[in-house]
Amino acid sequence: MSSPTQPEHQQYAQGYPAQAPHGYPPVSPPPLNAMAIVTLILAFFFSPAGIVTGIISLKQIKERHEQGRGIALTGLILSSVITAFYLLLVILFVAAFAQV
Repeated sequence: MSSPTQPEHQQYAQGYPAQAPHGYPPVSPPPLNAMAIVTLILAFFFSPAGIVTGIISLKQIKERHEQGRGIALTGLILSSVITAFYLLLVILFVAAFAQV
């Protein structure tokens, strides 16, 4: 501990954790949105559903003030890119067989 003559603000500057004022509960971070994690997982297994869950999770995060916006955006972007890639493959496949 510090000496009794040392001011309180210097104690915190030395690396002591800040504590909640007396009478207030400790501050906890907001929860992580579970739908954001589902979005990231669905991006690799069923990307169209990842797009839908990504949009829903971003809306939930905004309304509920939850964490996970970066995860939801990553899943949404991956889902969109993968879906666009597969759609392009289907279009090329159909065009190739239409000429045969």
